[in-house]
Amino acid sequence: FDLDGTMVLSDDIYIKVWSKLLKEYNIFVDKDFFNKNIQGQTDNVVLQRLLKNKNIDFNFVSKLKDTYFIEFIKDIIIVDGIIEYLKYLKENNQKVGIVTNCNSKCANYIIDYCGFREYTDHLVIGSECKKPKPYPDPYIEAMEYFKVNNNEVIIFEDSKSGLLSGKSANPLLLVGITTVFDKNELEKLYVGCVIDNYMGLKNKNILSYIQSEDTHKYLKNLIYTNFKEKIKHIEIYDNKLKGGYISDVLRVQIMFDSKTIDCVMKIENKIVNNLSIMANKLGLYEREYYFYEALSHYVPVKIPHFHGLLKDEQLNNRGILLENLNQDKFCLNLNLNEENIDISLKIIDEITKLHLKFWNKNIINLFPGLKKNNDQLFQPCWELFVKEKWSMFLNKWEFLLNEKQIEIGSYIVEHFHEIQENLSKDNLTLIHGDVKSPNLFYKKTEDDNYEPYFIDWQYICNGKGVQDLVFFMIESFDIEKLKIIKDLFLNYYFIKIQKEIKEYDYETFIQDVKDSSSYYPFFVAVWFGSTPEEDLIDKNFPFFFIQKVFTFLEMIY
Repeated sequence: FDLDGTMVLSDDIYIKVWSKLLKEYNIFVDKDFFNKNIQGQTDNVVLQRLLKNKNIDFNFVSKLKDTYFIEFIKDIIIVDGIIEYLKYLKENNQKVGIVTNCNSKCANYIIDYCGFREYTDHLVIGSECKKPKPYPDPYIEAMEYFKVNNNEVIIFEDSKSGLLSGKSANPLLLVGITTVFDKNELEKLYVGCVIDNYMGLKNKNILSYIQSEDTHKYLKNLIYTNFKEKIKHIEIYDNKLKGGYISDVLRVQIMFDSKTIDCVMKIENKIVNNLSIMANKLGLYEREYYFYEALSHYVPVKIPHFHGLLKDEQLNNRGILLENLNQDKFCLNLNLNEENIDISLKIIDEITKLHLKFWNKNIINLFPGLKKNNDQLFQPCWELFVKEKWSMFLNKWEFLLNEKQIEIGSYIVEHFHEIQENLSKDNLTLIHGDVKSPNLFYKKTEDDNYEPYFIDWQYICNGKGVQDLVFFMIESFDIEKLKIIKDLFLNYYFIKIQKEIKEYDYETFIQDVKDSSSYYPFFVAVWFGSTPEEDLIDKNFPFFFIQKVFTFLEMIY
């Protein structure tokens, strides 16, 4: 069981707690303010956002918050029927675990105060795991404690991040409770069963909701249709290598008479939320399918071997089958802030090779599935999006930005159409569109260097090569490192390009840098910065990414 929102309701308590904490800073906390600025956030994020310029001891305030919570504990609401259901589980020799993102002090106090202790066999605190919810780690840790397989586990959750955590742990059944979202919203999140409370609940009731469709059978059928060669056996591993609101990645072994291939299966995730809606608007699935099917054989950079698209019975694309790079000789997402700078320069070497291969080749004639930055897929919808969201974005994040950065942002919003047009003419090439260390595997070489392998090609485009470089720098480095490497990386890239493309002058290059940093990085900042927190896998991503984007823009403008 999740705790807060699933076994108990404590929002009213937290509103009182934060109201008392923030009153001395002239911040009035009501339900609306709480929902918009506090709910679902860690203490540190809330305090850094609301009290960034105050000289306060965040640890002291966080501890004070716990004290106030205990003071108001009498206002906690126990979800109807939970005690009776816990008793039923105990009487039937079931093990009960509580898996929560609450801090340890509050969680234990709630468990004792509400009478859950005698029915609880184990407590997992998300912040004490390697990764908290929405990652599956807390639920996986609970399964390991009980020494059970995931198909022996029922998980109860209420929030989107909790449901994503539970879903990614692949339980026998994921139950959603309607304390936050209604039945329709929960069903969109792929829960197996929806309940309003625990009144009269028995395991036989909820187990009857297990979907009859055998998910593994469906996935195996997708694979069988992809290969002409006879397959002896398919092994699908339950633990996701990667999962989220856009796609899931599973490890698969396919056995033939003469060989066994180790693959990853990247499958569309059909959860409907702000991120998945935007993913469809951007054509992310189909663009990646097009890359692997039409372009992957021609790129001069290293990528995982493409085994084929996965199509359903109606021949609709549902996923991709790729070589599994999750091997001992590979690592994913090096922290380039701490690694030798030669690794970053090697990445720039590789994207330069990619760009030079397709530079001014009019590749849209050869590959009509490619899009330019002013294609109807992006224009006018991106321009309309940033104009619509800019005021909301500023209201939420103005505290992070200085006057010049806000002025630059307003200028970009006003000139967004012009920026799209500039990035759609002259000196165009094939771009990856989303180059960053999390989208790179690194293969260790014999001389202790690393060879980059590029994954996640959803954002391919016929655009300016420097778009890849700009996004790579912003996404892969922290602000202080960004200030140091910016000029070095830009000049290094330009020298390598200009060696082959003599007519590409420095003034044009700098204008391309300016337009590139004003386009996709700015769009992502506004996109994620205006997305509800419950739809974000990493709720802290906007806080850090926005600062990096606007710092970079300030250096360029």
